[in-house]
Amino acid sequence: MRLRPGRKRINTNEILADETWLINQPIEGEFSTVALYPNNYWIAMSNLEYHKLIIRMLESGNLSVERAFYDPEILKPGYSFFTRTQFRKFNITAISLSYELDMLNALICLKSGGIPLLSKERGEDAPFVIFVGAVPTANPEPLANFADIVFIGDLEDGFIDILRKLLNLHRTGIPRMEALKKISTMRGVYIPALYRATYWRDNLSSFHPITGDTPDFIKRACAKTINDDPSKSILITKHTKFSCSFMIETSRGCPYECGFCLYRYANYPPRFIDIGVFEKELQNAKDKLGDKFNHVSIIGSAIANHPKFLDILNILLANELNLGLPSSRAELLKPDYLSLLKKLGIHTITIAPEVGDDSLRKKIGKDTTTEEFIEFASNINSLAIPKLKLYFILGLTTKPQDEVDSIITLIERIHTNYKGHITISVNPFTPKAQTPMAFYELPSEKDLKKAFLNLTRAIYRENLGEVKSKSVRQGRIQRLLSLGDRRVSEYLTSSLKSKKLRNVSKEEEKFIPTPDGIKPWDHIRLL
Repeated sequence: MRLRPGRKRINTNEILADETWLINQPIEGEFSTVALYPNNYWIAMSNLEYHKLIIRMLESGNLSVERAFYDPEILKPGYSFFTRTQFRKFNITAISLSYELDMLNALICLKSGGIPLLSKERGEDAPFVIFVGAVPTANPEPLANFADIVFIGDLEDGFIDILRKLLNLHRTGIPRMEALKKISTMRGVYIPALYRATYWRDNLSSFHPITGDTPDFIKRACAKTINDDPSKSILITKHTKFSCSFMIETSRGCPYECGFCLYRYANYPPRFIDIGVFEKELQNAKDKLGDKFNHVSIIGSAIANHPKFLDILNILLANELNLGLPSSRAELLKPDYLSLLKKLGIHTITIAPEVGDDSLRKKIGKDTTTEEFIEFASNINSLAIPKLKLYFILGLTTKPQDEVDSIITLIERIHTNYKGHITISVNPFTPKAQTPMAFYELPSEKDLKKAFLNLTRAIYRENLGEVKSKSVRQGRIQRLLSLGDRRVSEYLTSSLKSKKLRNVSKEEEKFIPTPDGIKPWDHIRLL
C-alpha cells in the first residue's frame, strides 16, 4: 500500500480495526461476490465509485460481498480482503475500473485468483466476471476477451435488476452462455462474446452481433436523478486520501464541454443532489458515526455549479464540519465562497488551468481566462489559504515547448499574486474514447519528454513551486488502453508475464483506429 510520507507501514488487522462502517455487512448469502478495485487499499477506499459498487451488490438480495485490492504488500492478489478466499470460489467477480493503467492489475488478480483469463475458457462453475466504471463504459473493447459482462453506465440505473436476473438464472441451472444471452437485451448490458470484430489490413473493418436477437447498440444506463440513493461512503478510515472523511456525491456529470475530458461524456447530463437529501444523508452519517463525524468530502465535477452550493457550505458550517474539496472552477469560487471554505477548514484549493494561454484553453473547450486565474490567486492570497494546487496538461499541440513557455508565464503571474505553497501537477495529454479530442495529433515522444524536462527545470530554477508529473511513456500506454480495439488483449496478456505494462510497439499502435475508420466503441451509445 502506498503510504503518505512519515506514515508507518501497517498490516491488514490494523486496517480492519480502523474501519468504521456505515452500512450492514451480510456475512453469508446464497450467492457470493468479490468486489475488486485493481489498485491499493489507499486508492480504492478513496474512490466513491467503488463504494457505490459494493452498496449496489449488497442491495441485490441474497448476496454476500467481500472486497479485494491489488495491494501485494498487504494482500495476495486474487484473494478477498477479509476471509482470504480465492476468487474462483465466488459466484461473481465485479471489477471497478477508473484508470486504464489498472487493467493489468485486474488481470493479475483474475489469474492469481484461479479464474481463466479468457471468458471463452471459463467453465460452468467459474465466476461471472463483470467490469464497471467510466473506462469500460467509454470503450469496453480492450477488456472484451476477459469480460463476461461489461456494464455501460451509472450503477444506479438497472444494475441491481441485472444482478438479480443473472443470479436467478444461475439458480435454475441454465447454461452459462444462455444466462448471458437472456440478460443481453437489458439496458447497459454488454456481453462481448455475443459480438464479432473483423479486421482488414490491420484496421477494424466490421463489428456486429453474432445472432439476430442481440442488440446492435448498447445504450448507457443513466439514472435520471441522484437523489433516490446518492453515492456515499460505506465506511470511514484514516488509511485513505480522504482521511476519516464521509464522502458524498453532490453532483454527477458536467455542464462544460472540455474536449479532453471523459467524465463529461460518460456521465452526461449534469445532475445535482437536492438540499433536503443532502441534509438527510449528513444526519444519517452523524447518527452512525457519532463523535467520529467531523469531516465531509463533497464529490463531483464542477461542484460549485450546484445551484445551492452556498447553502451546502452553510449547512456544513452550521453542523461544525470540516470540508474536503475536489478540483474546482476558479471563476466560480468567488470571495464569499472562499471565505466560507476557509471557515470550513480548507487548507488547499485545487484548480485546473490545463494550459497557459487563453487561445489554446478555448480551443480545448475550457473558457476560463488567464485573468480569472490571476484574480482567483489574489483572492485566496488575501484569505491566507496556505496551499494551491494547479493541474496542467502537456502535449496538446505538436509544439509542446510553446506550451511550456505559456505555462511558465501563467505560473509566474500566479506566483506574483499568491504567496502560499504551490504544487504543479503536469500530465501528458491522453486522448479518451468518446471525446471530441480522441484523435488529436500528438507531438513526438522525444519532443514531449524534452518539454517535460524543460518545464520541471524552469519551475525549480525560478522557485515557482513543487512539481509532480506522470511519465510520457505511461501516457502512450494509456492511449492504447483507452482507444484500442479487442487486439489490445494481446498486449495486456503479453505484459502479464512480467506483471508490468511494456512499451507499445509500432504494430500495436495499429490497434488504435483512424479518425475516419470504424471505432471500437461505435456500438456504445453514451448520449
